[in-house]
Amino acid sequence: MNKDVIYIENEEDITDIIAKLKTSKARIVAFVPPKSSPVLKSAVNAKLIAKTARETDKIAVFVTTDPALMRFAMVARIPVTPDLQTAPSVPTAADLQQASASFTGRTPVKKQPSAEGTSDSSDTSTDTNPPKKTKDQLNKKIVAVDQTITAIDLEDSAATTKTSATPKAVKKLIAKVPNLDKYRKWIILGSVIFILLTSFLVWALVFAPAATIAIKIKAIDTQFSETITFTLDRAQEAIDLGNFLLEENSLEKSSQVEFEATGQKNIGAKAKGELTVAHYFRGNPGTLNIPTGVIFTYKNRQYLSTAAASLTFKDLSDCENGPGATIHGCLISTKVQIIAAEPGENYNISISVPAGGGWSSTIKQLEEISSAGQITGGTNQFIKVVQKSDIDKAKASIAAENEIAGKQELIEQIGEGNIIIETSFAQKVSDPISSPELDQEVKDGVTPTLTITTTFTIYSVDSVGVEDYIKNKATVSGDQKIYSISTPYFERFLKLEGGKYEAKLKATYAVGPKVSEESVLELIKGRKVGEVRSLVKGANGDGVIDVITETSFPWVTSIPKDVNKITIKLEEIKEQ
Repeated sequence: MNKDVIYIENEEDITDIIAKLKTSKARIVAFVPPKSSPVLKSAVNAKLIAKTARETDKIAVFVTTDPALMRFAMVARIPVTPDLQTAPSVPTAADLQQASASFTGRTPVKKQPSAEGTSDSSDTSTDTNPPKKTKDQLNKKIVAVDQTITAIDLEDSAATTKTSATPKAVKKLIAKVPNLDKYRKWIILGSVIFILLTSFLVWALVFAPAATIAIKIKAIDTQFSETITFTLDRAQEAIDLGNFLLEENSLEKSSQVEFEATGQKNIGAKAKGELTVAHYFRGNPGTLNIPTGVIFTYKNRQYLSTAAASLTFKDLSDCENGPGATIHGCLISTKVQIIAAEPGENYNISISVPAGGGWSSTIKQLEEISSAGQITGGTNQFIKVVQKSDIDKAKASIAAENEIAGKQELIEQIGEGNIIIETSFAQKVSDPISSPELDQEVKDGVTPTLTITTTFTIYSVDSVGVEDYIKNKATVSGDQKIYSISTPYFERFLKLEGGKYEAKLKATYAVGPKVSEESVLELIKGRKVGEVRSLVKGANGDGVIDVITETSFPWVTSIPKDVNKITIKLEEIKEQ
């Protein structure tokens, strides 16, 4: 079970202690007071701590050997331990006697009760057995009781014998006894009514009386603004220096959406044919290679060579334009097999295209390209496919929906007790998975789907540390205190070098006169209801605007003396 150790300072009041008890996240809260702690020299304060512990489902423990504080702890049923290693327990009268003796340095002395006729004022024995004469007295009392019982039994026996001997007298006696059967119902009913009435009176006068005192305090809003830093390393956290630990919260969400495929793909046959290509060699003999995959273009339609070819110039006898035709060079030509880059009937060429008729190639040295025969075989067969624009559109619709829903779900996952830095929200989208995949056929009756995994992240800070920092840094005079802090928030959240972050912390806190619950309790307990308002206002002056007293039932005219039956509500009223 987790434990929190809180050291109490001399200048702290009961409201500070109760606030620390409420805000502690531990199940067991051990308070270590200083010597002669002024705040714990009151049974009322001890009861307030015990009440707060019960309301917050916690266990408050005092670490002390002070008999006075142990006495208050015994009254309030608060466990006490001499150190943090010893199991705590609620102190008893014997514990108080032993602690008092240890505290003052004396050994406890138990006096023996003196029997009649015996006196020994110097007896300091610690023997807990009663003196012999006391035992004799008890034995005498026991014998006397036995004799009394025996006498009663003898009288009953004699009476029985006498009655047996005189049956007529017994019959007369029985005849005089009234028959209670006919009154049984009324007797039972009266008993029930009496018990109920008595129970109600006990409840109404002892248990029911309770009071709630609502004190409206004049408060002034004050703005808080300060630049602070954050770290992702817990070891570097220093709240008092304004360096807070960032908690990274993440959520992974997988989303799927159906979309419409608008792409179209031709899976028909590709047109094939043959080209004649030529090159003028000038100067020395040589070779021009035409590899596989060379692109040939005719009227924006592309074709690819399906086999490697070459043009070779050895001597003038190889020139197709004659040995003497050297003005433009030696013309060498060859055949190249081609296939359309894509299927389709529009790649069919039904005419012969002469050199210079529109053919071009990525090999610029091919000065003449012509098609002597037809390029045919291209057919159309269109199918529906997924295209990139379809995927992009579906991805955008998921992202827009997920950004709102994912952020809301992530924030709800964080829960209370944390301040969320809204501007730190980010989302990372994985590569989309399309079914069917990109450029794949979508068969009839099939609806394509797109699946995306998105990781959402946002940073948060523990609100308790932030509020403590504001209380320590806020400017408050000695006779005032902070009653509330509005939800703090951060502006201009920036990432710095070295894994640190920076932001502007802003908040509004309400400041009013220092009115404590324990001082009000001491003032009003046991007093008449009509006196409460004047007592509280008189003790706190203009700082208290109004005091409203509500009792549990109309017949309750006095404030209970039991502080556990009194509820104090401090409500700040903002000054306009």
